[in-house]
Amino acid sequence: MKFTDIFIKRPVLAISISFLIALLGLQSMFKMQVREYPDMTNTVVTISTGYYGASADLIQGFITTPLEQAVAQADNIDFMTSESVLGKSTITAYMKLNTDPNAALADILAKVNSVRAQLPSESEDPSVSMSTGSTTAVMYIGFTSKDLDSSQITDYLERVTKPQLFTVNGVASIDLYGGLKYALRVWLDPAKMAAFNLTATDVMGVLNANNFQSATGQAVGTYMVYNGAADTQVSSTEELKRLVVATQEGQVIRLGDIASVSLEKSHDVYRATANGSEAVVAAINAAPTANPINIAADILAKLPELESNMPENITMKVMYDSTVAINESIHEVVKTIIEAALIVLVVITLFLGSFRAVLIPIITIPLSLIGVAMMMELFGFSLNLMTLLAMVLAIGLVVDDAIVVLENVDRHIKLGESPFRAAIIGTREIAVPVISMTLTLAAVYAPIALMGGITGSLFKEFALTLAGAVFVSGIIALTLSPMMCSKMLKANEKPSKFESKVHHFLDGMTERYAKMLGTIMSMRPVVITFAVIIFLSLPMLFKLIPSELAPAEDKGVLVMMGTAPSTANLDYIENTMDEVNKKLAEQPEVAFSQVFSGVPKSNQAFGIASLVPWSEREASQAEVVARMAEEVKDIPGMAVTTFQMPELPGASSGLPIQFVITTPNNFESLFQVASDVLAEVKSNPQFVYSDMDLNFDSATMKINIDKDKAGAYGVTMQDIGITLGTMMQTVT
Repeated sequence: MKFTDIFIKRPVLAISISFLIALLGLQSMFKMQVREYPDMTNTVVTISTGYYGASADLIQGFITTPLEQAVAQADNIDFMTSESVLGKSTITAYMKLNTDPNAALADILAKVNSVRAQLPSESEDPSVSMSTGSTTAVMYIGFTSKDLDSSQITDYLERVTKPQLFTVNGVASIDLYGGLKYALRVWLDPAKMAAFNLTATDVMGVLNANNFQSATGQAVGTYMVYNGAADTQVSSTEELKRLVVATQEGQVIRLGDIASVSLEKSHDVYRATANGSEAVVAAINAAPTANPINIAADILAKLPELESNMPENITMKVMYDSTVAINESIHEVVKTIIEAALIVLVVITLFLGSFRAVLIPIITIPLSLIGVAMMMELFGFSLNLMTLLAMVLAIGLVVDDAIVVLENVDRHIKLGESPFRAAIIGTREIAVPVISMTLTLAAVYAPIALMGGITGSLFKEFALTLAGAVFVSGIIALTLSPMMCSKMLKANEKPSKFESKVHHFLDGMTERYAKMLGTIMSMRPVVITFAVIIFLSLPMLFKLIPSELAPAEDKGVLVMMGTAPSTANLDYIENTMDEVNKKLAEQPEVAFSQVFSGVPKSNQAFGIASLVPWSEREASQAEVVARMAEEVKDIPGMAVTTFQMPELPGASSGLPIQFVITTPNNFESLFQVASDVLAEVKSNPQFVYSDMDLNFDSATMKINIDKDKAGAYGVTMQDIGITLGTMMQTVT
């Protein structure tokens, strides 16, 4: 093919093409995002509805079921789960991979609003949130104080810190664990209410009537406008105690006469500790399409400003940053690229024997890796572990085309041609094979991009990056490499001592290989028999080799999950997890630890322990996890298990293996069958942790109300419900 002659005859054109590839590639490389894995949109939409005091059966029948039926009509739902517990309904919809998160949120929100009128009027409005479905947040920041309690810290974070963190691009939500907002709590005394002939409904009506925002408007004078404002808010418990509830025979009855009023947590549903001390932990979650590395970098840049404006009695510390392991992994891969390039350089030098000739194929490596970035940006790819891995593998492939051109040109020089004529003739001869080889290599990897699901999303960028690098190397091999051969190779040059030794060694190795091959070919039955044995053993070996989607890596963190009996309260869980905190403090590899009691369920605890940097510890993450598993398995009162972080965030949720058991019968019969299955699982030593989300081990006090007698006394069901709710909350 004669089209290659122009690049040899016009070296400026060949150099300009290479410079253009390098410039466009560098520009693309600096513009691309840096991520851990290719962009995979894992959208999880959660619908939470609070109905405090309501039983699980009531939640299931009047809130969860109508919401489930409505949400199930939304598009692109992969699967959906729901949970009905005392006072709360949670429905989780897992969308199909790479579903548009905004469209999914809007669709589900519309379905929820369509059935809002069917829900009990006393229940809270359903809260719809969107997340990536990851087990943990991008970053956890702990706030502790020796002077303030967790609710006081939460009050400051809600008013000052949280709004500033939301300004960081990509932050979807910020969950505060350990403290809840303050609320004015009114504890009614049924005996005193009966003495004044008051019902709970009467008190509720007075409170609702006085909880009113007044818009008084304006008073317009001749030349002035006066803005009106009415102060209707209660600012202290003493003011609320003086609220007039009723007047009887000229006697004023105030709220303080029939109830106790306090300013405290609105609900005590979860608590948090940081390194064993009471704390409030801010968990920062990323939006489905956001880049965790950018989020963490922006937040870390903002923390000094937040800390400088923070009260002196509040201490802030980053307890866990998931991007530390991500950045370390990326740095390791970049280091591997440099090491691979050096190894290829050494190998080519040893086999070519000429330092001048080595420059021709070696220059192909950086140009191909930089040039492929142009194609990566065109396809919307990012710099991640998969694309960087493709570059590592491409290093050994991109030099092949240039070496083939070099060897053929060198052959013609040794046959007596001048370097210029040898470059012309040799490139013409080898152009079609180079094009064929380039297209073949690209065709081998490109079909991987056609795969679907999470595997396709992971390896699409890997395959096309590798194929693109080979394609760019083919362009360089037919433009820059022939021109360099015509300028750098010398005719009739006496080989150097190093080149002579290399050729002597290779000639000797070729001779020995020929003798070995001749010997083996004389024993063909043995070779064929050995080959048959190898092929027959492959299926067996394939079954014996473990398989996994992603290899386990040391991310520098361990996760703990503790489960207590369903009747356990927060004090029980917190006291038990104190033992876990003590054991974590004894581990030299643990830098920071945080434990959330009451998360993710009311009878569970969730913990995250960040390990010291890899260079400062000898034990691996797996060894620390195994050691902690032995130490916490015998803690009485709770089943505590340690895990490693999932390798692919957002790719899955929950435990690795999950079974769904369904029945048209009632929950009691389902519970019996599920308990038998769980017992079989627990008897298998291959499972280190097992759990069931259907529980019937909590005590329930049922009260049958005679509606006729209640009506005869003028008592409504609302009166009884409010009174019982008040009494149950005061029981200790």
